[in-house]
Amino acid sequence: SSSLDSITVCDTVREVYIPTGTSSPYKLYFEDIVLGERRDDLFSVIIWQNNLAELETNLNSLYGKRICVFGKTRRYTSNNISEIQMNLEDSSQLTIE
Repeated sequence: SSSLDSITVCDTVREVYIPTGTSSPYKLYFEDIVLGERRDDLFSVIIWQNNLAELETNLNSLYGKRICVFGKTRRYTSNNISEIQMNLEDSSQLTIE
């Protein structure tokens, strides 16, 4: 995965993905964000289990809300899925509008 720049992204949360096990991250997907050169590049925010408490936010409560996230992004590619991912580690990276 290649590292991209630090950016701020503001949009409405359209999906909150809750993993079944502890080895997968929580994910937030947005309505209109397309980053990168390909239309099918998804943008997702990932939150690992050990960072959940640092966010001080119930992720399910973000569904349908407009939020801003700030951080470094990286491209993740697996099984024909290409995602630009931002890792959310603490509440300073998250603003709820």
